[in-house]
Amino acid sequence: HTRLRRDWSSDVCSSDLCDVLFASYPAETKIEAHQHDSENIGVLTRGELLLTMDGETQRIVAGDWYHVPANKEHAAEFTAETAEIEFWFKN
Repeated sequence: HTRLRRDWSSDVCSSDLCDVLFASYPAETKIEAHQHDSENIGVLTRGELLLTMDGETQRIVAGDWYHVPANKEHAAEFTAETAEIEFWFKN
């Protein structure tokens, strides 16, 4: 169990095959375009996420699931106070 601090907070549970991220973001948090080598699947438990990939932005709200393929550049904006659970599947 690891605690990370930035302008947002998260807890991470790790295993050999998958990391599980429990994260909270204040309203107006923006995460610039980036990528990771894990496949990510997440679900919002509250709030709203604007997820941008390939020049298209999806609006994701509480109860919605999303998918970011491994090595796919993406950016995120949290327009409201948001919480999520995200699974980072290791290759």
